[in-house]
Amino acid sequence: MTNCAKFLFKNEGYGIFKVSAVSSWVGVPLLSFVNAKLYCNSFGLSMLIDELVSCRFRNMCFCLSRYPISWFGNFMVAKNDLYILANLYGILLIRFGILVFVLFILALGLLIKKVCEKRNVPLLIIIITTLLQGVCEEYPLMPNVNYSLMALSCLLNNDKLFAEK
Repeated sequence: MTNCAKFLFKNEGYGIFKVSAVSSWVGVPLLSFVNAKLYCNSFGLSMLIDELVSCRFRNMCFCLSRYPISWFGNFMVAKNDLYILANLYGILLIRFGILVFVLFILALGLLIKKVCEKRNVPLLIIIITTLLQGVCEEYPLMPNVNYSLMALSCLLNNDKLFAEK
């Protein structure tokens, strides 16, 4: 998909992906928590969306009611409750705390800004799909599947990922 985007969207499709990346960066975590909170209040549309994403919001609602949100997170390693929480943003906020959640979101924001400056559409697509994947899976936290970490390492190492060949 990213190779097709290189040829199809050289300059004219860049704006669509830039808007999508920025709106996903802010909107996906926000909608994830809003939907979980609405699910806790038995909102019908939220329950329907929850069924579409395999009860991820029900599980986050359960964990939000059981564990307080704190600056440095909760000790959940010995508990079985952690294993039902598969939402990236819920895990960041509940298990690791507000501080790590904010740092993660800010790092993604800086990455999106740098990628937009370089007009790298394939990497924007990877970032958008990683953000959307975070609603249903915690995999974006794992370094072996997180393409954003690869991009961030290249950003810190003299932009080698963005070099034109």
